[in-house]
Amino acid sequence: MIFSDVLDAIDSMSRGELNTIVDGIRQRRAVLERAAKAAFYPGCHIRFVSTKYGNTVYATVTKVCSRNLKATATDGMRWTVNPTMCTKIAALPGWA
Repeated sequence: MIFSDVLDAIDSMSRGELNTIVDGIRQRRAVLERAAKAAFYPGCHIRFVSTKYGNTVYATVTKVCSRNLKATATDGMRWTVNPTMCTKIAALPGWA
């Protein structure tokens, strides 16, 4: 389905239909977040882009929380990051 067709369909929906769509989107996001979190475990190496500083951060996961990951970067800085923002990598740059 083309995106403009989706927007046109949304424009013609009732409040009840829109609420059903919103519930479906929330459920799908929850499934995606659980799947993303399941890929990580303490000790695995990740990379993500800092939204605060705009740089790529390389880190090691120290804890998997209910919604986020706790990680320690190569420079020693500690981060709390959403798993959907992370990419699992084989090894940290500069490490064996």
